Amino acid sequence: MPTSPTEIGDYVQVYGTGASGLPVRSPSAGDSPLPGVDRFDGNQGRVIDGPQSCNLDGKNYTLWKIQWSDCVSGWSAQDWLTKIPLSTHLCGELHISRNPTSGGTVTANPARSMFADAEMATLTATANQGYFFHSWSGVDNPSVNPAHVTMSGPRSVTANFTLTQANTSCGCPVQYLSQCYGGARISTQSRSLTTHGIAKTGPEDAIDLALIRRFRDEVLAATLQGRSIIENFDKHSLELLHHFLADTNVQSVAKQAIISLQPVMQDLIAGAGDLLVSTNQINALNALIGKLNEVAGVELKSAIQEQLDHVGGTLTNLTGNTSIKARRFVLGIPIRIVNPKITRNGGFEFTATGELSGTLRVESSDDLTAWTALDLAPVLQLPAVLRDDRPLSAKQRYYRVIVAPQLNPKHSVNPNRRNIGANMKNNLRNVGPSLCSCMTS
Repeated sequence: MPTSPTEIGDYVQVYGTGASGLPVRSPSAGDSPLPGVDRFDGNQGRVIDGPQSCNLDGKNYTLWKIQWSDCVSGWSAQDWLTKIPLSTHLCGELHISRNPTSGGTVTANPARSMFADAEMATLTATANQGYFFHSWSGVDNPSVNPAHVTMSGPRSVTANFTLTQANTSCGCPVQYLSQCYGGARISTQSRSLTTHGIAKTGPEDAIDLALIRRFRDEVLAATLQGRSIIENFDKHSLELLHHFLADTNVQSVAKQAIISLQPVMQDLIAGAGDLLVSTNQINALNALIGKLNEVAGVELKSAIQEQLDHVGGTLTNLTGNTSIKARRFVLGIPIRIVNPKITRNGGFEFTATGELSGTLRVESSDDLTAWTALDLAPVLQLPAVLRDDRPLSAKQRYYRVIVAPQLNPKHSVNPNRRNIGANMKNNLRNVGPSLCSCMTS
């Protein structure tokens, strides 16, 4: 014989209702049944109030208020309820806390506190100024932000934020390592950046900030993936600076990685590209990645993993390759506009170089807002000389090269645009988010 519930907190399951179902009455035990929420055999819930005796349709019943697994609450007759040891299907409250409360905010989607069994809530942590988001506790996957919580009864989640220890007078993290490392200013190299080699220097003058800036502007900024690295670095620079300040081991490993990679940076800037990437250089970079993963917050870890995913998850296969091959593997080969010139008849001519990995087209604009595609023959390989013989209709005209990647038939993705060009007056100057060629009358 099924055992009826006896007290608040009992877990119950519906039985013996057949196709008719068990009515749920609310807000009071004697009220009419709620439409469309009848319970059927196997439905589970938890007693939250009762018992109450009511005369329904001329018959006396004992009713209990049940919070059902889908978060519907109401009164149901115990004649069709059996007590069970524990329900694995529970409606639950999601309790969200922040540590510290001043560190940031957490938003939930859906924006409520009660969730049905197996319902998913999406939580997004946003750090306040001066903090970075470090970690979750209580979510399904603590390594991502936003994170998900699959509900089954009550759940408690904590978003942990960390106050940054940032000495902003030291600028970016690399500048910190160069100038503020160990509390003393460290000199930088004055060696020419265009020479092929790099002088061996002691540990206190090995970081060359000018070299790193040129590598950012001339190598990284030239490709979409390189710009992604720059954006991630800028986004997480305060957290990186915090880790360098807080952990001398991270400082040391970071300095060693940067010093180790500077010959490769110099080789690529100089245009040689034949320097072999050594095992020691990759080991130094992997050591830095490992250290950062030990201390980094969720979003910085995700950014590091995102970059690694672009190279198959590991840097080891770069070992023994020339710097130009390593750049192609990590960053791709940029499309560049070179030799821009005005022709004798007043037209504009330039050469597009690089690695053609999709469909190339050229667009022009008089105001950098409205762009018109040029009617040119298809470009099948690079380098290619491209020409616009139209007379100039304004004081100046801008050009950009766009590469739409070829689609893999196994995948369906939206083509990305790559805007690349040169400014005749400013020698390949970056104009906003695109590199544009400018023809001026």
